[in-house]
Amino acid sequence: MAEAQPRRNFFGACHGEKKQYPAMVGRTYEFALWLLPKVDNFPKAHRFTVGERLTANGPDLLTTLVEAAYSRDKAELHKLANRKINSTRYLLRLAK
Repeated sequence: MAEAQPRRNFFGACHGEKKQYPAMVGRTYEFALWLLPKVDNFPKAHRFTVGERLTANGPDLLTTLVEAAYSRDKAELHKLANRKINSTRYLLRLAK
């Protein structure tokens, strides 16, 4: 008789087991959560120029890293994420 396989949920984890994500995805999620309220405190002149780009870059970076975590071709997505990280870094410098 074949041994019964453990029952897995939609995300591939067994019942009661937490899904482990790459550390970079978790850190980027925390960064995006930190970034969004900070942009609200920007002066009005910067909020609609630099602020909008920053609020777009945070979630874009997160989704790129999630795609890379589940993709076979990670190199291209990592290059894209690296470009987004660098552009976010320069936008943060402009916001000071």
